[in-house]
Amino acid sequence: MRLGLIRHFEVAHGQPQGWLSVADMAKWIDDYELAGVRQKPVDLGERPWRHCISSTAPRALATARALYPGEIETTPFLCEPKLNPFRTGDLRLPYAGWRWLLRLAWFSSHGSQIDVKRTFLANIEAIADRLMDAPDDTLVVSHAGAMMMLRKALIRRGFSGPRFGIAECGRLYVFTRAG
Repeated sequence: MRLGLIRHFEVAHGQPQGWLSVADMAKWIDDYELAGVRQKPVDLGERPWRHCISSTAPRALATARALYPGEIETTPFLCEPKLNPFRTGDLRLPYAGWRWLLRLAWFSSHGSQIDVKRTFLANIEAIADRLMDAPDDTLVVSHAGAMMMLRKALIRRGFSGPRFGIAECGRLYVFTRAG
């Protein structure tokens, strides 16, 4: 059995410039969620994929539709978590500063993110369990963070596949399980 993990195509929405408030950052994230993607050719291998499951996010669905000709199952369990905002008052940071701060809050299990993180990790475990029962070779279209956690969950369940940090947009990562 094979699972093909693919991160959605690159999003056609540039990074914000200048100094941003938490409200500016939230608006940019909302716009990013709805932005289109830049399609590119993807080598899916010679063996056909029999099933496809995708995150419900528009960028993932657009990628799945471009790559898979059949019916696509969708699930919010493959979506990236929507992080809770911080109470930052008038703090303004560049985009890179907000990314760093949000990642720090996530990885340190900051109180503002603990419920979001717990739900996200439970969803990843649930989708990994579900993929164990996939009837045939399945293409899975998701997001960088979800793929990173899903990879770990699949390895714990006996799959083997490539190592990656932040998955490249539109690249196939194949995982296999004997049996």
